[in-house]
Amino acid sequence: MKLLRLIAAFAVALLSSISTFAQRGLPHGLASHEADLIRAYRDSRASDDRGVTTPPPFAPRTMAEWEEVQTLCVSWISFPSILKQIVRYAKEECQVLILCSSSGSNSQASISSYLLASNAGGPALANLNNISFLVTPYNSIWMRDYGAECIYQNEVDSLYLLDWIYNRPRPNDDVSPDAIGTFKNKAVYSTTNAPNDLVHTGGNFMADGFGTAFSSNLVIDENGPSGVYNQTDKTPAQVDAMMNTWMGINPGRYIRMATLPYDGIHHIDMHMKLLDEETLLIGQFPAGTSDGPQIEANIAAIQQNYTSVYGTPYRIVRVPMPPSTGGAYAPSADYRTYTNSIFINRTILVPTYRPQYDTTALRIYREQLPGYRVIGIDCDESNGNIISQSGALHCITKAIGASKPLLMRHQRLSDRTNTGSGYSVSAYLRHQSGIANAQVYWTTDTLQGYAALAMLPTGGNIWSATIPDQAVGSMIYYYIGAVANNGKVQMRPITAPTGWWRFRVLAGPQLPVNMKLFLEGAYDSGTGLMRDDLRTQGLVPLTEPYTAAGFTLVNNTTPGTSAPVMAITGGNAIVDWVVVEVRSATTPGTVLRSRTALVQRDGDVVSIDGVSPVQFDLPASSYHIAVRHRNHLGVMTGAAVALSNVPTSIDLTSPAFGTYGSDARKAIGAVRALWAGNAFADGTLKYTGGGNDRDPILLAVGSIAPNNSIAGYRTEDVNLDGIVKYTGNGNDRDPILVNLGSTTPNNSRPEQLP
Repeated sequence: MKLLRLIAAFAVALLSSISTFAQRGLPHGLASHEADLIRAYRDSRASDDRGVTTPPPFAPRTMAEWEEVQTLCVSWISFPSILKQIVRYAKEECQVLILCSSSGSNSQASISSYLLASNAGGPALANLNNISFLVTPYNSIWMRDYGAECIYQNEVDSLYLLDWIYNRPRPNDDVSPDAIGTFKNKAVYSTTNAPNDLVHTGGNFMADGFGTAFSSNLVIDENGPSGVYNQTDKTPAQVDAMMNTWMGINPGRYIRMATLPYDGIHHIDMHMKLLDEETLLIGQFPAGTSDGPQIEANIAAIQQNYTSVYGTPYRIVRVPMPPSTGGAYAPSADYRTYTNSIFINRTILVPTYRPQYDTTALRIYREQLPGYRVIGIDCDESNGNIISQSGALHCITKAIGASKPLLMRHQRLSDRTNTGSGYSVSAYLRHQSGIANAQVYWTTDTLQGYAALAMLPTGGNIWSATIPDQAVGSMIYYYIGAVANNGKVQMRPITAPTGWWRFRVLAGPQLPVNMKLFLEGAYDSGTGLMRDDLRTQGLVPLTEPYTAAGFTLVNNTTPGTSAPVMAITGGNAIVDWVVVEVRSATTPGTVLRSRTALVQRDGDVVSIDGVSPVQFDLPASSYHIAVRHRNHLGVMTGAAVALSNVPTSIDLTSPAFGTYGSDARKAIGAVRALWAGNAFADGTLKYTGGGNDRDPILLAVGSIAPNNSIAGYRTEDVNLDGIVKYTGNGNDRDPILVNLGSTTPNNSRPEQLP
């Protein structure tokens, strides 16, 4: 490998300048002195011929971040308290390689002393096991951006490193992949020499391991006519072609998104993360705030134009973007994020900031990644305020995958109905030595252990087995294990058996009901639609809230929905959960079946897939149909309705549709809506006296400070805007008073259900 060729005079100016800044750490973006050095740096490395600068003579596969990791690389130069915490947890999962200096505060001796002492990074490490040091020149901590990507020959054979041109005038950072490649004895392919020059950064790249990748349009900007680091301009089609040739990204599968206006780095890891090949974790701002509108537009573009490697819509999981201590978002505050996390085998490290926001983010990670050890690391405290430099944990680490991985690809099973043929589980399995055997492990109770089913090869590296039919309502947990001919064992999810996939057994569709209703609290008479404030703020839970709230549900088989459903926008966007009940025609107080369901902005009540009618497993006959909400009064059909295998329409928004009791719905112009205000959730609207609905609102905000407000998914949020307020505009108290008659606050309004 040739050394970087710098013009002597330029080298002196550049390296001395960098040395000064490196003592306190170069920023994620350009330092003030670096802008003037870019063109000279580009010209100095125009003929740089390091690594292998010709395209790979094989079809490469780029590693996904959740695959098996053998080494995690960091550069020790700044933020030692954060680096120490990363090392603490990473060394339990893999080798940690620390780039260090030959002397001074960043030397191996100094770093070792820091790791073995109690300091801002926490207690002393017990030992330095699984930690290696590489003495080599480097300029900054931002290993993600200048570190090498991992590519495989023939999907699972030889591991190689792939090095792009780093978009900073930092020559030692730019050549670090060569030093790491030498240390790991891995050849390095380099897109550093024209015409194969490509400028790119690791923080702006995510791959699914199967030929799909994501970036912002920064990669197009920096390699086109507006780029300053590339030697030759490239069209978007030429960039795509290079990503295919050098990284195995399939044609049409390099998904690029518009850059965000307030994220100055323009790296996608600041607002999204691939959790697996069909799941995107995406940051969510309050509606209309900061980069929120562009993020939502990017999500819509992905959903409209792309599917996962399985041909299915991407599962979109939202995680709230945290504000500053003062409640501000970029551009008025640092760009805080939870998506800048690190997969390290069975551990995932997540940046944290303050507990009132962190608890939600960590919960979302644990829900989406069962079995993973989810660790929060503060990126906003005095000893490690790395977020002020527009970066976090993902930005300062780079993983090297297993040399010869056992590759496993499986589309998780969604909820199933019994057909008499069981539930087929198939997986794509490959290893260099071949696959000796594979199993599906399954159970309906993880505490009772798993049963093993032998998978059989069916051709094309596909292995299959069938889980037998289980009772309707059963939750089935499963994972896949495989053994290579050389003895290597691999599980997926990688955290199995503590981690798993799961699906529920549903009753076959029998009696579908197309119901329509409006919730007064969310209804906007100006648009004729309901607001979806709870959804846009990421507050609507994926699991139905009624069981936890004490509602009695009868044979409910629809307890949870999925993130893609919550990502739907427009008239079909989800407003909230409701309960639909089938009741006896002769004794309507008797509930025969309950189904938790979702109501859309246009009033349609749909099943948990966001599309289908609500379905009931009962004989075709006549029944009363009731609907209930957690803080609105319930409504029931006035007469029994005939249900059959043909969908039955029930329009509770129409004044012409008869309901049980008297004055069961509120008239809002030409439509009808469920009465809002039952914050006490007892089936009666009251403003005064025992069990009234006003006091819970006051208690929620703090009775001694009624001007307060509190955000969240709460029963006291009568108007369903995601904020509980007792006074002021948009408060939740006034609708109760209005619905009882403002001049007669002692009135009460009972729910019209038997």
